[in-house]
Amino acid sequence: MLGAPTRAAAVGTTGTITGAVTDAITHSPITSGKIDVIAFGPQESEEPDFKDAYTNSSGVYSISGLAAGTYMVWFLDDNNDYLDQFYNGQPSPDTANDVVVTAGTTTPNINAALARASHITGTVTDATSHAPVGEDVIDVAAYQSDGVGGWNYVNDAGTNSDGTYDVLVAAGTYRVEFDDESGTYVTQYYDDKPTIDDANDVVVGSEDTTSGIDAAMARSTTWSVYRFRNLRNGYYLWTASAAERDNILDTMWDTWTLEGVAYRINTLTNTSPLWRFRNLKKGFYLYTSDPNEKNSIVAKLSKSYKLEGVAYSVSRTTGSPVWRFQNLKDGTYLYSADPNEKANIVAKLSKTWKLEGVAYLIAP
Repeated sequence: MLGAPTRAAAVGTTGTITGAVTDAITHSPITSGKIDVIAFGPQESEEPDFKDAYTNSSGVYSISGLAAGTYMVWFLDDNNDYLDQFYNGQPSPDTANDVVVTAGTTTPNINAALARASHITGTVTDATSHAPVGEDVIDVAAYQSDGVGGWNYVNDAGTNSDGTYDVLVAAGTYRVEFDDESGTYVTQYYDDKPTIDDANDVVVGSEDTTSGIDAAMARSTTWSVYRFRNLRNGYYLWTASAAERDNILDTMWDTWTLEGVAYRINTLTNTSPLWRFRNLKKGFYLYTSDPNEKNSIVAKLSKSYKLEGVAYSVSRTTGSPVWRFQNLKDGTYLYSADPNEKANIVAKLSKTWKLEGVAYLIAP
């Protein structure tokens, strides 16, 4: 039976997945040894991991040393000649069939017949400077109509360092999205359209490349400022960098919790730098838009505070206030643009937090 485990010669503590990879049209083995087969799991584990193996000169692969459990198996062509596939013949991890691994056994016949890829290619640049946007700055995604007024995601690719990209698809008609998760650039659809419904169709032939699907990205004028709280010591951190936000969420999730968007900044009206310092002894952060305070800290407190640079821009002349509190017990700082939060701290937490005043303004 397909996918059924067979007894190995010696019973062990781990299992093995084996199979073969062929061309969907010719049914011949893909013999170049370039197909990476990835087993992700066990799904039952709190921390699933992956193991992988490349196909050999006969198109066969074997992934051993797998803990018992349920796995998702992904077939990936490093050379982009074939479309990715998930077992059993599925286009995405959401629809992939489970592969069960039993300790001391081999689960055979986890095969794949891969379709040859077509390509949508182009170059993404900054609309003002005309320079390439850089590596992984823009995510380029292809969508197809679902036939009832909606759009189904098909595949995506990040930009390379020279702004080029290559999205692998099957033959068909697509709408192409250019998206910057950091918010630095405004999302657009080919050809310079604001919504997917307004976008131009991109037609791709079988085993063909549709090139010149370019985009010139306009910079966004609104940034979100995110507030994090340290779960271990209660310190706070604010950042307008989506890259820093994502890094914290990916690598420091057990230390920092994202409390949400603290406020939004219009970069056209907020032009004064907000400097960020890190306390070298305790690790908390201090923010100031006052050049005199910034210079004083640099000159007199450099052994205690490290200037990390400009966090983002604010206003010193007009706009809504952001209040600064200092913790009377540990010297840390809290900033709030929420009048209700400010009033609650003053009314109920004055023995812990001292209101120092307005730190800076957020212009509309």
